[in-house]
Amino acid sequence: NEDSWVSLPKKKVFAVFDGVGGRAAGNFASDFIARDLEVTASSIASAPTSSEKEKVLKEIFKQINSDLLKETRKLGLDGSSTTASFVHIFKEEGQTKALIANIGDSRAYLLMEDGTLVQATEDDSRINLILQSGTYTPEQAEASKQKLNNVEKAEDLTEEEMRLFDVRNEITSALGASTQEAPTVRTISLEGVRKILLTTDGIHDPLTDRIIAETLAQEKPSSE
Repeated sequence: NEDSWVSLPKKKVFAVFDGVGGRAAGNFASDFIARDLEVTASSIASAPTSSEKEKVLKEIFKQINSDLLKETRKLGLDGSSTTASFVHIFKEEGQTKALIANIGDSRAYLLMEDGTLVQATEDDSRINLILQSGTYTPEQAEASKQKLNNVEKAEDLTEEEMRLFDVRNEITSALGASTQEAPTVRTISLEGVRKILLTTDGIHDPLTDRIIAETLAQEKPSSE
């Protein structure tokens, strides 16, 4: 298991990381990023506006990525990198909002009040590159993603869908992979959102959206 996580309820900062690059190297990258984020989370939480929070988060991840590259090169841990999914919940102008960031194939999901599950992030993956190449219409691409997220048996897939399914674990970006790596950052309203779930592929690969939604719906809300 090369996953690490950050849970800072008082700052309302949460994140998960999935290490890449072999067991030892992957563990190092995910642990390194998690420790750095715990130290720097206060500056995100204290930023006064959503735009400032986004700016601070981007700067933090840029610095963390640089620090990780320097450390892995010094230790000879070639290929040590990590995916990431991050959320910071805050109030702005009377609204509850979430600052969400991700890189690689770690995800953030929203469980809505009506029980539907919404994927709030887009994977940095070979699948998405193929779906966005122009061969598929936006509607076809979305339909393919939904089917791949909910397939239970390989025989339910067409040949074309099986080719996509076979490359589902190939990511195109990760922290520590190069000096240019950076997460996608966005701020959303949490109106109508019941819960947020951060996952690595150890959860969303084997489980369908339906199972994830049903499991989340059964869990009691935390006291936070």
